[in-house]
Amino acid sequence: MIDTIDAIHEQARTASGKLATFVRRLPHGETLLERLTAVLDAWVDRRRSRIALSRLNDDQLADIGLTRGRARSEASRPFWDSGFRFPDDNRS
Repeated sequence: MIDTIDAIHEQARTASGKLATFVRRLPHGETLLERLTAVLDAWVDRRRSRIALSRLNDDQLADIGLTRGRARSEASRPFWDSGFRFPDDNRS
């Protein structure tokens, strides 16, 4: 019985340590969980924006200065691709 209780306590300590990893503050002041939530929110927003872009007609695209081809290209990008490139990044 005591061994079972000790095992349960050890599992709780291990789980608590894993949880602490997610709530530990990152260098810029937010927790890992907060950062993960922000990234997921950005991905959802990016996906919705690209879907909306794909539904615009040619006149609407012209109003915002995009061609059908450029809009199609942007809308087909994966949700995790922000389009950000470091200045020295030579990939296209």
